[in-house]
Amino acid sequence: IYGYGALRPAIALLSTWATIKRVKLPLIARYACVVTFVQLVACTMFGQSGPSSPKSPQPVVINFVSDVNYDTVDRLLKTVTEQIDKGNHDITILIGSGGGQVEPAFAAFNILRHLAAPTQITTYNIANADSAAVVLFSAGTKRYSLPGVGMRFLIHGAFKLNGNVPSFLTSEILEQQLAQVNSSNQMVIQAMEAATKDHQADILAAVKSQRILSAEQAKDWGLVQEIKDTLFPPNTLMLVVSDSQPKPEQVSIGRVVTSER
Repeated sequence: IYGYGALRPAIALLSTWATIKRVKLPLIARYACVVTFVQLVACTMFGQSGPSSPKSPQPVVINFVSDVNYDTVDRLLKTVTEQIDKGNHDITILIGSGGGQVEPAFAAFNILRHLAAPTQITTYNIANADSAAVVLFSAGTKRYSLPGVGMRFLIHGAFKLNGNVPSFLTSEILEQQLAQVNSSNQMVIQAMEAATKDHQADILAAVKSQRILSAEQAKDWGLVQEIKDTLFPPNTLMLVVSDSQPKPEQVSIGRVVTSER
C-alpha cells in the first residue's frame, strides 16, 4: 500500500483484514498475516509512505583550524570516516594550523592519501600550514591555497626531543634522540616528496634548516596545484574540528545546524 493516498491505504487495510478472517490458514501463517497487518496499520497511522530514499551525496568541507596532535587528528579521521559511511566521498579539508606533532600528521597522511576510490580528499591552505600541518596538507590528491601575501607554508625539521630527556646524557641516549629526530624528518620529507615529485633537493635543504613558502612559491614546487579564491560551492556541508571540541560541529553555510559538545 506504500505510495497510496489517505483513502486507499484504509481500503487496502480493511481488505487485508477481511482476507485474514475469511481464508483458513495454518496458525503460524495467520500469525504472520496479523503481524504484517499491524505493521501496515502503523505505517498508515503515523503517515509513513514507505522506506525513506537514501540522501544523495553532497560535498563535505572539514574546517581544521587547530594544532596537529593525536586528539585533533583522531577527530579529523573519525569525521572523514563518518562522512564516507554516509556516502559522501567528495571531502575538502581547510587547513589553518601552526603545526604540532609530526607522527599523527604522518599517520593521517598515509590514511587520507590511500583511501579507496571514489573518495577524494582535497586540502586547502586558508591561512598557514606550518610544520606538521604541511604533512597533513600533502595528503590531498588536490591541493589548493587561497591567494595573498599572508599565505604561508613553513617547512622545517624536527627540533624537539621526544619523551623525557634525562639531565644526565650518555652517547647512547643522544643517539636514540637523534634517531627519533631523523625519523620525524624523514616523515616530513616522504610526505612532501609524494606531493612535489621534482623538488627533493629543496625539501632536504628546507628540512635541514627552515623555509617559508608563499602560495606562489608552493605552487612552483608543486606542493600547491592551484591558487583559488573560491573555497567551496553552495549547499556544502561544513564540519569544524578544533582543539576545544570533543566532537566536530556540523555547520550549514551561514548557520550552525547542530552543535555536539
